[in-house]
Amino acid sequence: TNALTLPCPSQGRRADDASLLSKLLPDRTSVNPALLSHFSLLLSQFILFVGISAIIPTLPLYGRSLGLSSIANGVVIAAPALSLHLFSHLSGERADRTQKPAMMAGMALVALFDVLTSLLSALPSLLVVRLGLGLGRGLAKAGERGMLADLAGRAPAPRGWALALQRAAVGLGVAIGAPVGGEVVEEFGPRSALLCVSATAVAALGMYALLPETAAAAALSSPRKDAGDNWRAIGMEAQEADDCGVKPTG
Repeated sequence: TNALTLPCPSQGRRADDASLLSKLLPDRTSVNPALLSHFSLLLSQFILFVGISAIIPTLPLYGRSLGLSSIANGVVIAAPALSLHLFSHLSGERADRTQKPAMMAGMALVALFDVLTSLLSALPSLLVVRLGLGLGRGLAKAGERGMLADLAGRAPAPRGWALALQRAAVGLGVAIGAPVGGEVVEEFGPRSALLCVSATAVAALGMYALLPETAAAAALSSPRKDAGDNWRAIGMEAQEADDCGVKPTG
């Protein structure tokens, strides 16, 4: 007689466990494209902030060499921050539509206006150029933060880890760039540090050109939910996101 063979429950559970593990664990033989893009973005951020922090000891000396008063020098230094604030909404809307073009356009403005800052000496023209610099920084920063949030959501590593690496890259760039900038100023004068910023901005612009566009891919998968995640990913607490009216749905 033929014996009736019944399926073993433990075998079914083991098969289910193996299937689940294969989904959770990344393939060690291939590199996640999101991780490569994330690394490229972090490297560009590091290079950029080496240049940006190089002007920390420069601007007061540069203003003094132009004969600006302490108040005028402070206004020139603060102008980019004011522009970044005024155009933050516009920059955010632009980056939500297409992050990569916003990053590239913003970085091109940073490179251009830092070169112009090194060439100008009149206070009115300096203010105009520094305001334009703030617009460029705002565009680039909005695109960078949005792309970082999208890449962090697509990589297997936790988002907090990805964001911590970004802050570490920026901090290391500042730590290296400030003393290097001081040495450059001592050796070649205050204008040279501004040209260093433009050079690093051009390098970052070239690296941005190699990155993928992530805004379109993010918009295809539950736009409202991703918007809520992106708010939290750039450092807002959940309660702050709720106060701003950004609430995940679904």
